[in-house]
Amino acid sequence: MQCDISPNSSHAKTKNCAKTGREGIDCYRAALPRNIICGADQGAFTAMRRRSAVFGILVIGVVAGGTAYWRLSTVPSSANDGVSGATPATNPGESEEGKTRRQLLGAWQDHYKGKRAMTLNEDGTGTMVCELSGVQAALFASKLRFDMRWSLEGKILKKRTVGGEPSDKVNLILNMMGNVAEETIQELTDDRLLLLDKDGKTKYEWKRIKSE
Repeated sequence: MQCDISPNSSHAKTKNCAKTGREGIDCYRAALPRNIICGADQGAFTAMRRRSAVFGILVIGVVAGGTAYWRLSTVPSSANDGVSGATPATNPGESEEGKTRRQLLGAWQDHYKGKRAMTLNEDGTGTMVCELSGVQAALFASKLRFDMRWSLEGKILKKRTVGGEPSDKVNLILNMMGNVAEETIQELTDDRLLLLDKDGKTKYEWKRIKSE
């Protein structure tokens, strides 16, 4: 770009510059509008614009990089909201005994010398309800409830009766049979529990009672 700074230029006339020599040139330069840069000043202006452009590119790069990092490092707010509080069915770090104990929880039923229903609770308490018939019902009662405490040691299910109803009949049976039972778990699935009595011969096959 070439700038006209002669005494006849429109910019100089606006300042009424009548001086000559160096003073005249200075007067003409002062008469130029601020947005017009001449000679050596134009080179400085160009360099400044280049520096501004480079700085702008750097700022855009930093902002874009920061935005990308924020998106990658932020956990999605609603991706798994529906299931985030759900408890898994199994625990990867669960021991074999812990898994067995968890599977034992609930209500079971068998038909050993009558109909029996056994419930094992998570807190170690449990009940055994026996429905008798025939001579046994006449000797004891048609229905007995035994309250017990239970525990698991390896594959041994231990049950200790602590009371029940009717109390006189329950106490009579406990005095005859004892109040502690230890049975070995031979098979355990979600639906079936096979126990071996301490005598090594008698087996009890339990089926899980489905909740309606």
